Amino acid sequence: MLPKMRSNRPVGAIAVLLFLLGLGTPRAKCQTTINFGGLPDGTLVTSQYQNLGVIFLSSEAGGPQARITGGAIPGPDYLCPGPTGASDQFNGSITLTFSSPVVAFSSSIADGPTTLTGYAANGQTQTVSYGGGSPHAALNLNPSFVITQAVFTGTFYCVDFVSFTGGFAIIMPTDNAKFSLTDSTYTATSPITFQAGPIAASATVQWTAQLNYATSGGRGSFQDLRNFTTDSTTTTHNETYTSIGGKVTIQAKENGSNPQSAPPITIYVVGIGIPDADITMRLVNLYGGATPNLMTGIAVRESSYRQFITRSLFSVSALWPTESPDGGSHIGLMQMPTTQADAWDWTANTADGTHFFLSAKVPLAQHLTSLIIKGHPGLRQLTAVELEHVAVCLYGAGALPKLSQQYYAPVKTASGGWDWAVNSSGNPQGVAYTNYVFGHLR
Repeated sequence: MLPKMRSNRPVGAIAVLLFLLGLGTPRAKCQTTINFGGLPDGTLVTSQYQNLGVIFLSSEAGGPQARITGGAIPGPDYLCPGPTGASDQFNGSITLTFSSPVVAFSSSIADGPTTLTGYAANGQTQTVSYGGGSPHAALNLNPSFVITQAVFTGTFYCVDFVSFTGGFAIIMPTDNAKFSLTDSTYTATSPITFQAGPIAASATVQWTAQLNYATSGGRGSFQDLRNFTTDSTTTTHNETYTSIGGKVTIQAKENGSNPQSAPPITIYVVGIGIPDADITMRLVNLYGGATPNLMTGIAVRESSYRQFITRSLFSVSALWPTESPDGGSHIGLMQMPTTQADAWDWTANTADGTHFFLSAKVPLAQHLTSLIIKGHPGLRQLTAVELEHVAVCLYGAGALPKLSQQYYAPVKTASGGWDWAVNSSGNPQGVAYTNYVFGHLR
């Protein structure tokens, strides 16, 4: 057997958790190495290296067990599982919490097949493995892969050293995070916190957050650019997105004696499922016509009662605004022409849709029916509900301009006069649309 090696025995996973806390000192590409020297044999390792920016935690069935030396290895030079003189069997975890972003991580372990997995904040991973058979083996994650967690798994017996390289990075929000419109009756995000570090005491961080949105067909595109500053005293800044959403690219640059830029990240402001009861209440309150809940039927037909639906946009699956089939010329609950507000604010969409119906479609229905009546002496006026049928037919995809293509058409009565009849032959699509709306009121 090679020196300082032990026979292979199953052990539990050793987890290394690297949180980005920020020390407030200029430490771009600052490498720290810990070799565990100087602590008495049997010392339980916890916060002894906090001044170097790292805290060790460990757990096992019997409580904290990661100590200097331990087992059969003599000398205060290794971090080993278990108390002094105990078996080298380890069934817990050792966690390191770091005070700056980690862009590289290196270690040396004694013997045994081992895998080191680094986890980025967005869940992406990087792994390196060692097959065993030598006294000590290096396990190094590739530089520039910024990790928030690293996990050792396998049959090893002690850690000779750990070395990590901290760099300036965006701490919050995390890359690829999604923020839904949860606040202000489902029209705004909760405050989104921005933080980057570590930075020098006299430095500032200049931020840019640029939001971009367009439908899947490139319709209704818009941008929202925000600039703000943080520093070593005011380390965080909150932003709220109201009646807007899309892909947000975030950049942070430290200005001062040690200027540096953090790797950019992307977040997404996305929609949320709006309760049907809220939609119904608003549409009824907005309309107030002969059929009080008429707008609910239009919303069911136009969007299946959904301002947002789950689909892919920007290669991200989330709740995005409900688009018309042509790539999004119309949007949202009432399928209004695509604008920022109608895409991202359901209260604006419902208000605009109701206003459009009352200000454009009802007057047009009145005008067309008056022309039909003028050409057919004795033809009665439509009732308020019948007029709504004509207006609904003019709202949807079956809207047609000719007098002979409206929801109702004049027909001869048995007495030789005129009356109205549903115009199924003159506009079958419009009649079907209208009947669906009135058949799905909420």
